[in-house]
Amino acid sequence: MKSRKLALQQIELQEKIQRLANINIVNCGSCGSVILHEINDKDIECISCGIVIAQCDCPDFWYKGLENNEQFNND
Repeated sequence: MKSRKLALQQIELQEKIQRLANINIVNCGSCGSVILHEINDKDIECISCGIVIAQCDCPDFWYKGLENNEQFNND
């Protein structure tokens, strides 16, 4: 079951990784593959499709506000 509480836990863990390891987990904006990259990277190279893409074009998995998405309103 998708719940707001679980979404908040995931957001907290993602932020912990970002804060402590300076690493972010995103999807490739081209093919959707999972990419780990350092926070300060301006461009990211996707290991799957090989494209070099701007960090802003690679969506985060979890971020503040996502818990308000309709899919997490099962609490």
